[in-house]
Amino acid sequence: MTATATLPAETSPPRRPSPVRRVVAALRNTWRLAPGQIFDKTYLDSMLAKLEKPTVVVFGEMPVHYQKMGNWLRSNPQNHVIDVLIDFQ
Repeated sequence: MTATATLPAETSPPRRPSPVRRVVAALRNTWRLAPGQIFDKTYLDSMLAKLEKPTVVVFGEMPVHYQKMGNWLRSNPQNHVIDVLIDFQ
């Protein structure tokens, strides 16, 4: 048995993005090295320096708190891709 329900759009409260999604969006807006561009280690170093401590430049007025940040580069020589993983604690 299947039950379905249809609600008019105006009865649904608008959803706000979760805090984690807002932080991810802020990081993506700050990151300017597009997929497919040649990896630039100096750009990575510059970004990591900006992210060393939470700043208004990156996160705006969001209450973001972390004490340390780590990063890891995961390279895939077959695809010629480098993934940059950043960990905030």
